[in-house]
Amino acid sequence: MYFELLRRFEGGATLPLLHPIDDMEIESERLTKLVKAQKDLDDQLGESKLASLPQASQDLFDRKNELKTEIRALEGSIREASEMIMRTDLVSMKRVMRRLDMADRNDVPTLKGKVACGISTTDEILLTEMLFAGEF
Repeated sequence: MYFELLRRFEGGATLPLLHPIDDMEIESERLTKLVKAQKDLDDQLGESKLASLPQASQDLFDRKNELKTEIRALEGSIREASEMIMRTDLVSMKRVMRRLDMADRNDVPTLKGKVACGISTTDEILLTEMLFAGEF
């Protein structure tokens, strides 16, 4: 018997939904209110302009997702480019630190480099050079 019922819906038809009050005979005021609210919402959605334009709204949604993906890709490329610039700046800064004896060959700060790190003015390197040259 079960298989006979399923054969009836094999052609693409969907199984009918059971109504909780009429078919299942559930008697509850709260359930009645909820079913009525659901019917009202379904009616309002059926009357909306978006319901009459399902393909157009889907196309717009797909376009929005494509643009979001493109934005993420562009943000990633911008981030990579800025990291490349910062890497170049970092290499240059390390070279200056080594030439001024503020860091050794392994980029470990020397005493002079540690003093420069501890100074919080606008030109730490100049002030450190003046300190170690005996100007102060």
